[in-house]
Amino acid sequence: VGLPGEGGWPEWNAGGTFVNILTDSADEQGTTPMFSVYGMAAHGEANAAVLADAGYMAPYWEQMALLFERLAVFNKPAIVHLEPDFWGFQQQQSGGDPASVRVLIHDHVEGCDDQPETLVGLGKCIVHLSRTISPKVVIGFHASRWGGEPAAMVEFFRGVGAPDADFLPPARPDRGA
Repeated sequence: VGLPGEGGWPEWNAGGTFVNILTDSADEQGTTPMFSVYGMAAHGEANAAVLADAGYMAPYWEQMALLFERLAVFNKPAIVHLEPDFWGFQQQQSGGDPASVRVLIHDHVEGCDDQPETLVGLGKCIVHLSRTISPKVVIGFHASRWGGEPAAMVEFFRGVGAPDADFLPPARPDRGA
């Protein structure tokens, strides 16, 4: 949770090593560490305006790259679960069209200049960062029921790069969502 410069996890320990405290602790217990990235909730969980705000997206991309860099230091399998509920809210707000939502990418992250600056590029760029920086990571999107009917959710997730990821867990209906 949180972003650099706003008291988020990258600042809890020097150099983002909070990640490695958790990876090493999990490894000592014989388990695979799992991280749920929940950065999109930092300024309001369903706030799509932040996606086109350089003041928000620069630290967002910074923390995303830092997570994968710290997981590369761990150099063992780990699981990254991307943005619970965010994708469902964006599916709902975009009418199911991930190409219709502008997202700042090119000026803030290296290696994704070939991706469109939309939700399509956001999802695909995150998976790309994972694969290139920390290839031992298993990465997946979060299929929140906020997105709507299952068939529509499948189409939306195809659009944002879920076929290039490793898993797509459905949300449990724990609060009617």
